[in-house]
Amino acid sequence: MEPARVRRTPRQTALFTDNGEENAYWSHLRLDRLREMQDVFEVQNHSWNLHEYGERRGCLRRRGEDETRYETLLRKDTEQTQTLITDAGLPAPICYTYPFGACSKESETLLKSMGFRCTLGCEERVNTVTRNPDCLFELGRFNRPAGQSTERFLHRALGED
Repeated sequence: MEPARVRRTPRQTALFTDNGEENAYWSHLRLDRLREMQDVFEVQNHSWNLHEYGERRGCLRRRGEDETRYETLLRKDTEQTQTLITDAGLPAPICYTYPFGACSKESETLLKSMGFRCTLGCEERVNTVTRNPDCLFELGRFNRPAGQSTERFLHRALGED
């Protein structure tokens, strides 16, 4: 039997912050902990509750979904996370990390219009940063699996595997 997939969303952050539960999956996301670490780590946006991998994949538009309805959904979801973070006294996120790396021209256009300065996908690749601000959208990133040493992770990210 496969383990249940745990969805890590700001919606869950709010729930665990409200009930005070210390949980191995969520305790690092409690708002009081994020405030304690804000001089070391930045908190950015990763959607409120769009970690679906079914009819909708992340924050992609569903097949047959009206464009206006889709934009309203993505804007509302993104604003909920922005509000959670800023109401907690943390700086407003300027980077959006796509759930499952699922992005589209529509989502990029909307997030840019909302003031985001960069977005992250899930493609593992080295990025080239130039003076063109558009190079900061759809950036690649390297995910570090649990239990992987820093040395091993950096060797893989640098292509030294």
